[in-house]
Amino acid sequence: MAGLVVTIRPVITIFPPSVRFVVDNPRLYVGEINLNGADLTEPVWRRADISDPATAAIIENYVEAINDNITNPDLSGGPGTGYLCGKMGSQH
Repeated sequence: MAGLVVTIRPVITIFPPSVRFVVDNPRLYVGEINLNGADLTEPVWRRADISDPATAAIIENYVEAINDNITNPDLSGGPGTGYLCGKMGSQH
């Protein structure tokens, strides 16, 4: 399991007048589940180390996809796209 926490901030321009929202400051959390315990439903959430360039690139591409169209982002990803779904996979 993984979860991405971001900050959403408004960007206001005077000329031409407009307001848009930007997602930044991403923090990726990974849920660890103890498969040997009695309660398998409670994950322990740990913040992912983004000092690894590959992990940082995945998160940045994910945030970029959101900022490209914040009301309806294309997060489907796919092999080689760099989006979170594409790189980390999904189970059907």
